[in-house]
Amino acid sequence: MKPETKLKFHNIFLIVCIALAFGLTYNFFFYPQNWVEIVEASGISVILGLIIGFLEEFVLKAFFQKNIFQFVAVIRSILYSLIISIVLSL
Repeated sequence: MKPETKLKFHNIFLIVCIALAFGLTYNFFFYPQNWVEIVEASGISVILGLIIGFLEEFVLKAFFQKNIFQFVAVIRSILYSLIISIVLSL
């Protein structure tokens, strides 16, 4: 495996871990603590982390590098809000 590809998968793994940490923390503060809620929050967090990680590393990286920061921040905010809304509604 090429070093660039290995680095991309490493970054995706980090994004999934961060999403999992945020998802479980949010679940801890706002939902009752039982195994069903914890497993559900973990699953949703991993799915969101994988989707966002693959988008960041394989689809949108070149597009984001060519544009100014403000435009990229707005596009990312809209895109991530849509992705989170769609996954949570399913």
